[in-house]
Amino acid sequence: MKIINQPRFLKKEAYDDELNRYLQKSESSEGLISILTMGSVGAPGLSDLDLICVVEEGVKSKSVSGLDIPDGAQKRGILLHGPIVIPRSLFSDLHYIFPVSNLIGCSGESLLDSINPVSEDEEKSLALAYLVDFTLSRLLQHSVVETKKIIDKRGWLTRLWSLTHSETLCNIAGIALQSNWKTLLNDIRNTREDWNSGKDCDDQKFVNMYKRLEIVHQQLLTAALDTESQILGKTQSDNSLNFLRSTRNITCQSITTPKVLNHGTFLNSVLKVNYQTIHAPLQYAVRLAHYGFQGQDPIKLSDTVHGRVLQKRASLVKKYNHFLETSGITFSLQGGLGLPVKRESVVFSLIHRLFWMTQRLR
Repeated sequence: MKIINQPRFLKKEAYDDELNRYLQKSESSEGLISILTMGSVGAPGLSDLDLICVVEEGVKSKSVSGLDIPDGAQKRGILLHGPIVIPRSLFSDLHYIFPVSNLIGCSGESLLDSINPVSEDEEKSLALAYLVDFTLSRLLQHSVVETKKIIDKRGWLTRLWSLTHSETLCNIAGIALQSNWKTLLNDIRNTREDWNSGKDCDDQKFVNMYKRLEIVHQQLLTAALDTESQILGKTQSDNSLNFLRSTRNITCQSITTPKVLNHGTFLNSVLKVNYQTIHAPLQYAVRLAHYGFQGQDPIKLSDTVHGRVLQKRASLVKKYNHFLETSGITFSLQGGLGLPVKRESVVFSLIHRLFWMTQRLR
């Protein structure tokens, strides 16, 4: 495993400078309403800066290109990914599209009061929804590391810390933490404390925590789906269910440990996509059904609060991703539902279909 991108000790002022640099760059954007930050800087050099940009309806990518992160931002190690660019009409339901916390307005209109509050039952359901979606996204990232045999230390030290956010979601959703989760969380917190006191995280310790993190993510996804099955019910049969869409192939079957395979192919670099196969517990098919993805044998949807929350979330995420697609904004973070929701061109659809055909013939 090759380790790249060693983190650097930074001062809190470096984050303020990076934010000011971004705000100045964003001034050229037409249709920009507000910019907010999300989260906090608890460990300069390991923490990243998350941004949300609220824009007018109907903006186009060219008019808001100033909202993309500045050149060299990723190398400076503060802005690790693009912002969330969201239209005003969807901002009020932001909690249904992204798991957000500690929002602070830093430019433009004050919009925090326009976010719709969620009930206690909705909060619990959303916590469970994000546990599944967020954890699966992490397993997909693990699979890319496994294929490339390259691991970004700066990026994964930040992702290690995000396990503390999953811990919060577990507490809200009522999922008990397993002993090895607690041990890893304790090591992650100690690593951050050491970092803030000027002590680096050596490669051996980092790789050890990374490998344990992947195991925790597998266990966490299974635990979240088990909890969800008690609410939504289970599938009527034990037969495997397959969902193939674009670059992702999901097989839901009677297994307890999920497995994700990233297919290493020249298309990954040419098309800038990852073809991935997911072997998930059968219960995941029920989640996908509530997100609007049905197989040959339709699954009955649950008329519970959780079932309705999942359907509402799916509807809003699809509207949000459609906004990004029609506006041509490619630098924004997208909402995730396990399967791609973007409409592919005829050419790309044909390429994807041919790829999966060749996989079946192997």
